Amino acid sequence: MRTRISIKGSKRSKKDIRPKDILKLAERTGAKGNFDKALELFESSVQAYLKMGSTLKALAAAKSAKTVLGPKPKVEALLIRLYESMGLTGDAQKEFYESASLINKEKILLFKGLEQDEFVDFLEIMDILNTSKGQVILKQEDTGEEIYIIVDGKFEVVRDGNKVAIMNEGDIFGEIGFFHHAKRSASVRSKGKGILLKIPGMPLRDLCIRYPNVHHALESVYIERILKKAKEDLRVDPGLDLIKDDLSYMHFAKGQEINLAHTADITIVRHGVVEINYDEKGLNKKIFIGPGSVFKKATGKAKANTDVDIIQAKVDITAKGPGLQT
Repeated sequence: MRTRISIKGSKRSKKDIRPKDILKLAERTGAKGNFDKALELFESSVQAYLKMGSTLKALAAAKSAKTVLGPKPKVEALLIRLYESMGLTGDAQKEFYESASLINKEKILLFKGLEQDEFVDFLEIMDILNTSKGQVILKQEDTGEEIYIIVDGKFEVVRDGNKVAIMNEGDIFGEIGFFHHAKRSASVRSKGKGILLKIPGMPLRDLCIRYPNVHHALESVYIERILKKAKEDLRVDPGLDLIKDDLSYMHFAKGQEINLAHTADITIVRHGVVEINYDEKGLNKKIFIGPGSVFKKATGKAKANTDVDIIQAKVDITAKGPGLQT
């Protein structure tokens, strides 16, 4: 919980400010719609009451936060942590189940199987966003490292002006920006009213270190995403797919040559940057491609510009349609 207390315009010193005054200001601030500032004040009032030994008043302040701000993840985390500190495990568990139901915990790969304490760590860093029809969540080429999880609704993926996918409940997006601090590879907009969870990048990285299973879940989502993007970039027909059973994962140190003569049909950059040198009308050209990019055997000479992880894949051409470009 935050410890600094500052009330604008007050003539009292910080030491003189009473918890109930902080609580009143928190309620007024919340009523005006300033969620972040109000939550900070509610947390301060709770902590101030606890320092006084007034646990019941601290609990009343936390419950007031839920009444004023609603059952938001950060508010639920405040209540659960307080119940746990007071030894009220039954109440803490009740709040846990309520918050898990609120965001459909068991339908989200990232949260599935997390224990109560682990899940509360996530509640403390996430926000809920209510979206309207046509609202743009991500814009292609913008920078950002937050990830988003769909709790409800449908969201459209648009790349270079083309609609390439529809995402539904439980889907995660924004992971390429999270892993690589890269520009957004596509725009995402809401097809109607929806509910999203927004998780900031830096706190999420800390949790990935603390909980390796979370990192593995995110990596799985990421790999699925770049394989899907590769399929879209190759303009593969809906009836075709990359042969997933034949995927090969390889690592190359910085400066190491990537021998395209022995690659599969396509190579996808999983992590890092690949430098490709090729000849165009007698002139040597050089390009750099990053995560999610695809190159083929005949593209040119390639080497790892950074440490690089790649995925080599084959394309099913037995049912080849007009959309596949070779």
